[in-house]
Amino acid sequence: MLLAAAALVYFDGVSTAAESYMVVPSTQVLSPSGVNSYSTTRLLRIHHSVNNEERGISGPSIELVQGWLKKGMITDDIAGLLTLGKAADDLLTGSLLNAWVSYIKLFNKENPAEKMSMVATLTARFGDEAVATMVEAAKKVPKTAIIAKQVQAEQIQQWLVAGKTPTDVFALLKLKNEGTRLFYQPQLTTWVKYMDEFNTVNPGTQLTSIAILKKYYADDVLAKMIATVRKTSSTSDTAKRLETELLREWFNSMKSPTDILRLLNLHKAGLKASESPLFTVWKNYIQLFNTVDPRFKMDMLEGWLKKDKITEDTFRLLTLGNAADDLLTGSLLNAWVSYIKLFNKENPAEKMSIIATLTARFGDEAVATMVEAAKKVPTSAAIAKQVQAEQIQHWLAAGKVPDDIFVLLKLNKEGTRLFAQPQLNAWVKYMDEFNMAKPERKTTLLSALSTRYNEPTLVQMMIAAKKVPSTNSLALRLQYEQTRFWLRANQNPADIFVMLKLHRAGDTLLSNPLFGAWAKYTADFRKINPGTEFTTMGTMRNYYKDDILTNMILAAGKFSSTSDLARRLEAELLREWYFAAKSPLGVFRLLNLPNTKLKLLESPLYTVWTNYITYFNKVVPNSKVDLLATLTKVYGESNLSRVLIAAEKVPSTKAAATALQKEQSNRWLVAKRDPTEVYFLWHVDKAAAKSPNRLLYGDYVTAYAKRYGLN
Repeated sequence: MLLAAAALVYFDGVSTAAESYMVVPSTQVLSPSGVNSYSTTRLLRIHHSVNNEERGISGPSIELVQGWLKKGMITDDIAGLLTLGKAADDLLTGSLLNAWVSYIKLFNKENPAEKMSMVATLTARFGDEAVATMVEAAKKVPKTAIIAKQVQAEQIQQWLVAGKTPTDVFALLKLKNEGTRLFYQPQLTTWVKYMDEFNTVNPGTQLTSIAILKKYYADDVLAKMIATVRKTSSTSDTAKRLETELLREWFNSMKSPTDILRLLNLHKAGLKASESPLFTVWKNYIQLFNTVDPRFKMDMLEGWLKKDKITEDTFRLLTLGNAADDLLTGSLLNAWVSYIKLFNKENPAEKMSIIATLTARFGDEAVATMVEAAKKVPTSAAIAKQVQAEQIQHWLAAGKVPDDIFVLLKLNKEGTRLFAQPQLNAWVKYMDEFNMAKPERKTTLLSALSTRYNEPTLVQMMIAAKKVPSTNSLALRLQYEQTRFWLRANQNPADIFVMLKLHRAGDTLLSNPLFGAWAKYTADFRKINPGTEFTTMGTMRNYYKDDILTNMILAAGKFSSTSDLARRLEAELLREWYFAAKSPLGVFRLLNLPNTKLKLLESPLYTVWTNYITYFNKVVPNSKVDLLATLTKVYGESNLSRVLIAAEKVPSTKAAATALQKEQSNRWLVAKRDPTEVYFLWHVDKAAAKSPNRLLYGDYVTAYAKRYGLN
């Protein structure tokens, strides 16, 4: 009766319409993600004149709550009236919460000796997990956010007073049962917040969320869960925080990037590793690993030294293991070298050598390789150079010759991939130091490599290395040494051409990298042998026909990388023809231009041939070789007309054909050729009404009549 009366008072108070209302219970089951289902009863109001329904509009007023309190209503009655029932998932997001909280405050004010705890009442009714869940939901609703935070703060204080550890609360919130769905549970946020409060109250413990989570999850599983939920806005903040804790936990355990790669099983993913969500976690760890303050590492090392840690322990603690490729490029190198220095300072009678320690663990090849990598990293470049200098001195003291080091660094097993090996730089550096220390046994890069590679192979390797920025300077040095060797031996470029197998290169001759090297050598050879009759083109013509050579030159002219070479070679070819006493008519036949028939002017070789006529007339000014006369001599007047008529129909050759036809017309006019004869020479009898040759013939007749008159 009390509840019914209160309900009537409530609905009387909120109604402003004239129509009557009645209260009808409506039951529905709500199932929040990962939380047990709750049966929820809500009050609906039904308007008799309208066929619809909606939730009750607002909570009871403060005055109404005061009335209930004066009537001695107990909390359960109020909770029932306010539809709290067992509806934990609706409570804090419901519109009645403010009124209910106001009731608690008023009750406590009127009954100071029997004060009630808001969170204790909620927990007794719904349990820790449900309260934490609904708090997180209510924090997202503006009208309940403030109260929700108040409830959460009181819940956390209750746990702290009860002496609950973060592990206890983790279990209390039933998070340990969630498996891989952990991050989707709203109460996880409450637990993380409790962790912060716990550490604030208990500064000596400094527990981390990740340390507790690792009791229930393996590192790779945890990392994958974190990587997955980072993409969801509702869980990204928590995920980022836990990822940071996980990375720091790995670092504090002195895990190297290689260790984490294996721990996350990314080393088994091959080329698809970057597609894994774990790849980002690994990449973030590398960034952390490389940016941690070196002073922190120095403190650790000094601590180890004071504890009489030996080098082996230091290596293990720094997770260097056998990860030679990570050592010098890793951020711990400076610290490790500092450790060696500290050790030597503290133990002058048992000094350790940096290079001896590294070599004993990794071997000469690995140390040389990682030194080259570390020299490219600003943070480790100075120490890397120091290590390399010590390594070289170690070899010199051991009496090693360059060939010994070549084998020691396993360069003898690399074949044509020699220039791609980082340790090659270490070998060259050693050779230079060896030559300075023992000038009487001086050796060169070329002489050392020539014992293992034949000249064509070595040149091929050199050309390939010139294209790579990191090996370009080394390749240029080798090319310089080889050119000097050939010049000292006065080796004929023609012999080098064959030795490099350029005589068998075919159509790819000019694009062959070896050709460029050979051309450079021929230029140097001619400089020191100014009287030589040797020519580049002369050698090439010994193995390739003129038309094939010309086509190769024209093809090379189409590419910016070889266009300059093409222009130079064409000029040489024109000179070669002249010095070989080739007439323009002879070159016409050398280029097989007669075989082009009606497509003469379309052939690229035709342009080269006309260039030769220009060149020939320039060097032999009295010859005055005439283009039209030469063509007429080759084809005859009638066939040449057919060639020009065909060329006039092609856009790319129309201008040249028209110019030759006009010149032909002028010469015939001067020679007083009969229009009837010209009619058949230009094949006007077979031409269309407005064809160019018919129109040209009309012009010819007009000009002829004007000059000579018509019979």
